[in-house]
Amino acid sequence: MNEFGGEALFAGPCFGDGSVVDGGHEWSARAGWSIVEVTSIDKLPVEVRRSVCGTLPGLIQTISGAELYCVLIWLRHLSPLYTQHVYYSDSSWVVQGWNREFSTTEAWTPFRGIWESIELLRHDWPGLKVLKVKAHTTAKAVAHSVPLQCRREGNILADGLAKEGARMHPTSAVVNNRLAKCNQLLLLLAPYYARLLVWIFDAKAQPDVVTYSRRCRFYVLPKHIFATGPGGLARCVRCLRLRVNCRGGLLECTPDGARPHYILQLGGGMFCGRCGAYSFRQTKNLAIGCAGTPPSVEVGKRLGRMLDGRHPISGKILEVADDSGDLLFSILF
Repeated sequence: MNEFGGEALFAGPCFGDGSVVDGGHEWSARAGWSIVEVTSIDKLPVEVRRSVCGTLPGLIQTISGAELYCVLIWLRHLSPLYTQHVYYSDSSWVVQGWNREFSTTEAWTPFRGIWESIELLRHDWPGLKVLKVKAHTTAKAVAHSVPLQCRREGNILADGLAKEGARMHPTSAVVNNRLAKCNQLLLLLAPYYARLLVWIFDAKAQPDVVTYSRRCRFYVLPKHIFATGPGGLARCVRCLRLRVNCRGGLLECTPDGARPHYILQLGGGMFCGRCGAYSFRQTKNLAIGCAGTPPSVEVGKRLGRMLDGRHPISGKILEVADDSGDLLFSILF
């Protein structure tokens, strides 16, 4: 124990940083974080009092996520006996979010879950400070100020420890071997494609410039779209007319704004389960919008027969196409 609590609790100025290894692709990136507590920020030399590092949990591995995760770890391990807690970060995004310069609770905010945990914890610690420190400054740039030199040293210590945290991720020899082979393949192919592009431009072998019309061009679907329906008959999937009846384009297709039918299959035909329109060899009412309910008592009786698996006019029982002996209907689309 020290004068400010246990050795595992932060009780002094702290510096946090994040790092990423194998960051060439989001799938290979591995992020790490670190927190370093120093003895002083206004007197040289700067010595480390306690430090910790680790890996960023989760599938998304970025430096911003690691920088933010440092703040969460810092909040979870503050000493209650110390009242001058201050945290330094070289991430402008983290400092701006802490100062509520943007909303950290919106659905599109990166790492919103970490931000929510931070917001819950900071209410228990009034007076906390999260300040910005410039990253990768030179010794010459801060030579005129001892506090700036201390902040530079603290940031360098956190940066080096964050790299160790990133290397704590578990690795696989198989994955590393495949990654090395891919990198070697890219090194072999990239010069070839570069020389090829140079030859194309030197020989003026590139294709002619394509000219585009300034007029806006609208692409529309054909009037009828045919597919095989019940009974092996080709029908338009929109207006449900038989293909043989649509030759020449004389019959218009169903308007785009028409109310769709609830199509059910019955034998070699189909019908609407709401309005009672049907089609076996000809299509009339199915080619227009659905009425919603049967338009007359007679149509309602026909719908009842079809729902019972019978022909709407003759009342003959219709069998399904698979010859299983079952009656009634099945969903077509």
